[in-house]
Amino acid sequence: MSRKSSLILLAVAVMLVVAIPATADLKIVQKTHTGGIMGQPAQDQNQIIYATSRWIRQEIGDKMILLFDGESGKMISLNMTQKEYSIIDPAKLKSMMDMAAGMMGEVKASATPTQQVSKVGKWNAKLWKIKLTTNMFTMDMDIYASTDIQMPGVYDNFQKKWGLLQGPMAKLIEEMQKIKGYPVKSVGKMTIMGQAVDTTTEVIEVSSAKLADSLFQIPAGFKEVEFNIMSMQGM
Repeated sequence: MSRKSSLILLAVAVMLVVAIPATADLKIVQKTHTGGIMGQPAQDQNQIIYATSRWIRQEIGDKMILLFDGESGKMISLNMTQKEYSIIDPAKLKSMMDMAAGMMGEVKASATPTQQVSKVGKWNAKLWKIKLTTNMFTMDMDIYASTDIQMPGVYDNFQKKWGLLQGPMAKLIEEMQKIKGYPVKSVGKMTIMGQAVDTTTEVIEVSSAKLADSLFQIPAGFKEVEFNIMSMQGM
């Protein structure tokens, strides 16, 4: 994967019924479409997020899974194809983030609420305007956030921890912490080196049934390997 493609995936990744109690276990299914750019074809992926009072499990496609333990603060990446897992090492991410910072230059980000409220699927949602500007690319995104979906407190901890690992993109994640509610739909456009790519993410299912403990455990037979940033493509 090229450096430019990695930056696109990084930026896109930063972007993903009646009211559900915050204490309930949650399963959220959302679909993402990313348009083709710079020789890369358009891509459609489903993302599933499982959340309990302690754990977060994030699945992107069927190859990579990210686990977060709210008690220890530990993040684990699972490679379902190779049947391997790694403890995410912030120090190993630093070199890539330093490279990205040098390419991006100053990062300016803002999250601004509007007065527009609309129905997105089954949820009442308020529109937020997101703007990101760097030397490498710009991004404008409309996020429709609903307080009908109440995530457990561990999800905020997960977002903050993930933000700390994003180097120059941490400023965007920090701004997005202002958003009230869960993003049930986002529509964005990124322009990089004069080329534009559109992205859309929309929640298609939310359920609150009790989740099995096995979802948050390393599967039997998986081998621990040293953390490698390239093993997290698409995260």
